[in-house]
Amino acid sequence: IRTAPALPDFDLAHLPQQLTDAHVKIASLRILLLAEGAQHRGELFEELGTLQRLANYYQSFVATLTDHPQEAAAAFVAASAHELLHRARINLGTAASRPSLTDHAVESDLASVLLYLIAGYPSSAHEMAATINTSLLDEPRQSLVTTILAIARGRLLEVADVPAEVDQHTEVDFDKLAVELLWRRLGAGCLSLARGLRGISGGFEESRRAIQEVLKLSSYSIRELLSEANIDSTGSAVSCFSGPHQMASLLRDLCDELERRAVVTIGVPAGLSSRHWHDALVSLAERRPYLWRNHRQAVDDGFLSPGNSSVIAFPTGAGKTTLAELKCISTRLCGRKVLYLAPTHALVNQVTKDLRSSFSTENIGNSLIAEGHYSETEEASLPDIAIMTPERCLALQGFAASAFEAVGLIVFDECHLLHPKEKGNDRRSLDAMLCLLGLMTHSRDADFVLLSAMISNSSDLAAWIASETGRICLPMELDWKPTRQARGCVVYKKEDSSNLKGRIQASLQTTTTKGPPTLLKKNLQINPFAFFSLRQAWTTQESRDYSLLPITTHEVPLSAAGNRPWWKLCSASR
Repeated sequence: IRTAPALPDFDLAHLPQQLTDAHVKIASLRILLLAEGAQHRGELFEELGTLQRLANYYQSFVATLTDHPQEAAAAFVAASAHELLHRARINLGTAASRPSLTDHAVESDLASVLLYLIAGYPSSAHEMAATINTSLLDEPRQSLVTTILAIARGRLLEVADVPAEVDQHTEVDFDKLAVELLWRRLGAGCLSLARGLRGISGGFEESRRAIQEVLKLSSYSIRELLSEANIDSTGSAVSCFSGPHQMASLLRDLCDELERRAVVTIGVPAGLSSRHWHDALVSLAERRPYLWRNHRQAVDDGFLSPGNSSVIAFPTGAGKTTLAELKCISTRLCGRKVLYLAPTHALVNQVTKDLRSSFSTENIGNSLIAEGHYSETEEASLPDIAIMTPERCLALQGFAASAFEAVGLIVFDECHLLHPKEKGNDRRSLDAMLCLLGLMTHSRDADFVLLSAMISNSSDLAAWIASETGRICLPMELDWKPTRQARGCVVYKKEDSSNLKGRIQASLQTTTTKGPPTLLKKNLQINPFAFFSLRQAWTTQESRDYSLLPITTHEVPLSAAGNRPWWKLCSASR
C-alpha cells in the first residue's frame, strides 16, 4: 500500500492503518446497527466519503496508466476501498438493491473482485466473489458477471462455452442495442480469457481483441458534432458508454495480469517434453489456474530447473504445497520417483490423500495400514510417489537402501523438525537429520525441497545443502501472504474488571462455599470492547497503530471460577 501513487491529503505511510481502521470500524458498526439501528448510520456515512474518494482515485489510476510500476499497489488500495464501501452498504441495507453492474458503472462489489485480481490477491477476490448476487442482473450482464466470478474463483470448467446471442427480432432503441452488444462482446472476451487460462491456444489474444474493440467503440470524440452545432469544443470532448468502457478498462489490465500468473504459461523446464509439460499444466489449471506472486518469483528464480534444490520458508498459507506439487510434476515427467517426508502419520495420510487427488494416474503409497503399522518390510522399490515419516525412511535405508536410487525429488515437509527442541535430548530431530544425510548418499542425483513456515535461517540451510550435494540450492524467504489479517482481542475497562474482582473477593469473605456461588456468577456483567492492531503484529506503542471500538451497547455476562481461596474472574462460557 505504501508504494501506491500519492494522493493529496492522504499519508501513504499510514494508509495501511487507515484502511484497517475503516475495516474494523465497519465491523463494529455492523454489530451496533443490528442492536440499535438508525442512530449509528451517520457514523457509517462519515466513512463512505473517504472510501469513495480512495476507490475512485486509485481505480482511475489503474484504468488509465497500464503497466505502470505502481499499478498493483494502486489496484490493491482501490480494491480495499471498494470492499469496505460494499460492506458499509451491506450494514446500511442498501447493497441488496444495487446490481453489481449497470449500463453506467461497475459497482464496488464487482470492482473489488477485478481489482484484487489485478493486484495479485486471488484469495481476496475469491472472498468478495462470494458476496455478489447475480440475480439482480439481466442478460447479457448476468452472463458476463457469472463468467468473471467463475474466473475469480478459479473454476474455469464452470464457464459456459458460448455466450447468448442477440435477439434480432427484439425492437430496442439504438443506444440500448449498442450497450447490449458491447456487454456481449466483453462476455465473449471473458470466455476467451477463461480458454486461455485453460491452455487453449489463442485464448488470451482473442480476449484482448474483444476488450480493445469495446474500448474503441464505447468512447469516441464528438468535437466535430459540437462544432457543427456552434458549441465551443476547446480541448477534449468525448461521448462514452460509461459502464462498458469502465469494465473494458479493468478487463484489459486483468487479462494481462492473469496471463502473467497463469499456470499454463510456466516455461518448460530443461529436458522435458513441451507437449507432456503442457498437458500436465492444463490438468493442474483445472484445480489451481493461477500462480501467486511468490510462486511466480520462485519459478523465475529457477525453482523447477532439474538439479536445483530449495529451502522454502514462506508463511503458513502462502502456497508452499503448490510449489512442491509443481516440482513433483516436473520430476515425474523426467521419469524419476518422488519421496515425500512428513513428520506425523496424520500428515502422511493427509498428503497421501491430496497427492492422489492431484496425481490420479500415478502409483502413490505410504504403506500405512494402521497407526504405527506398515504393510511391508523389505521393499525392492518405492512407488512412483512415496510418502512416509523421516523415522520410517531412516529404517528403510537400513535394509533397503537400493530402493532410493531411483528417487529424483525429496520433499521434506515441516523441516524445522531438524532443529532439536532440547540440546542433546531430541531423538526425533536426530532421526530426521540422519534420514536426510542418508538420502544424500543413497539418492545422489535427487533434488531436495525443504518446507517450513517456522525457520528464519533458510539461507544457512540452503548453503549447507548446496555444500553437501554439490548443486544449487535456492533459499526462498518471501514474507508475502495471499490473505490480509487484522489481529484483535476483546478487552474491558480496567475499572470495570477491578470492580467485578472486588465483588468476587467480597463474596469470598462472606460465604463458605468451596466455589463461587451461583448468584454471584450470574451477576457479573461488563461492557466489552474490541482492541485491534492496525499493523500485522503488536510491534509498536504508537496509539495510532491501534483501534479501540465498542462491540455492543449492552453489558455481557462474565463468571467466576476456582476453588477457595483462589476464586477468579473468567468468561461465562467456562
